[in-house]
Amino acid sequence: MTAFDFLVVGGGPVGLSAALTLTRKGLHGQVIDQAEAMPQRPSTDAIGLRSPRVSAINQSSIQFCEQLGIHSAFFQQNGCRFTDMQVWDAEGSAKLSLPADGVIIENDRLVHRLFDDLDRAVGDGNDPVRWRTGIIDIIPSSTEVRVQLSTGEFLSTALLVGADGGGSKTRDLLGINTLGWSYDQMALVAVVTMDQAHGGTAFQAFTQEGPMALLPLPESNQCVLVWSSRHAAERFEDSDETLLSLINQACEQEAGAALAMRDRQRFPLFQRHARRYVKGSAVLVGDAAHSIHPLAGQGLNLGFGDVMTLSAVLDEMRFAPDISLATALKDYQRQRRRVNLRMTAMTDLTKRLFDPKGAELRWLRNAALRAMDQQTALKQMIGLAGAGFL
Repeated sequence: MTAFDFLVVGGGPVGLSAALTLTRKGLHGQVIDQAEAMPQRPSTDAIGLRSPRVSAINQSSIQFCEQLGIHSAFFQQNGCRFTDMQVWDAEGSAKLSLPADGVIIENDRLVHRLFDDLDRAVGDGNDPVRWRTGIIDIIPSSTEVRVQLSTGEFLSTALLVGADGGGSKTRDLLGINTLGWSYDQMALVAVVTMDQAHGGTAFQAFTQEGPMALLPLPESNQCVLVWSSRHAAERFEDSDETLLSLINQACEQEAGAALAMRDRQRFPLFQRHARRYVKGSAVLVGDAAHSIHPLAGQGLNLGFGDVMTLSAVLDEMRFAPDISLATALKDYQRQRRRVNLRMTAMTDLTKRLFDPKGAELRWLRNAALRAMDQQTALKQMIGLAGAGFL
C-alpha cells in the first residue's frame, strides 16, 4: 500500500492550492480527481476566446497567491482588475456605489497556473494529479486514513483533504451531514460584448428573476454575465436577441448596451454547509465544506481562506510538539466555521432581501440602498470585508 503525508481529493483551484501549500512544506502527497483530464489550456491569444466560468479574487486571496509564488504579473496578464461596484434595483430607482479592489480571472487559467507550479514543486517526473480516479471508500484509524480508489487500489495518508466541491464524495463517505437548501434559481453565464468600455467596474442589478451581474474581462468591452434566475432553464433556450434585450432592460442605463453574447452555460445554485469540517485526520475545504450563493462573489475566496488557515495551524503544530494533528484540525474548524458562517449568513440575507418573490419589500430595498450609499464608513467596511480583511 502506497503511503503519503497527504492526499487531496479534488483538482480545482482550492484543491491544487492546498496541495501546493503542503508540498512547499516538504510533505509528500498527491491530488486525486475523477475528471477525465486537466481542462484544456487556455490560449495565450485569448481575445474572443474567454470562458464565462470566472472567479472574483479579492486582495486577501491575491496575497495568498503571492505566497504560493503566483505574483501580481500573472493576474495583470490574465485577469481584469475591478476597482468599484455599481449595484442597483432594476425594479426601482436606488443605486449603490461600493469600493472594491480585486481581479476577475477565468477558472481554467488559474487551475493551469496552480498545476504548473505544483508540478515543478513535486519534481522528479512524478505526476502530481491522478486523473480519471475517484474514491469509493474512506477508512479512518487513529494514525492514518485509508482511501480506496475507483481503480481498486488502496492508499494511506496522514492527512486527507476533501476539496471536491459542493457534491463532495469525501464528505459523504466521511458521514458528515450538511445543513442547507436549494435556491429556486440556476446561474446562467455567458460572455457578453458591450457597446462601451466597462472601465474596471463590476455591475450588479437585482431583477424580477434574480441578481444579474456583469463582471469585467481583460478586453475593455467584454463582460461575463452571471444571472441567478428563477427561469434560467427557459432563458437558456431563449434566442440571443431575447436575452440581450432582457440584459439591456436591466443594465443598459448603467453599464451600456449588450451587443452580442456567446458560450452560454448554466448550473444549479444551493446553499450547503457541513455540520463539521473535520473527522479524525480528514478535513474539508472550499465548497466541500460550504457552498454559497454567487451574488457576493466570495466562493473561491472563502476556499483560499480555508487553505491559509489550514496551513497556519499545521505550522503551529510543527513548531509546537505538544500540539497534535487532531488539536490543530479542531482549531482550523473553529476558526473557519465562524468566518464562513458569517459570510454565508450575509450572502443569504442579501439574496432574500432582494428576492424577486418579495415585491412587497421593494420600497424597503430601495430605501436600504439609498441609505447605504450615503454611509461612507459603512461602505468602507463592506469593501474591507469583500477584500477579505474583516
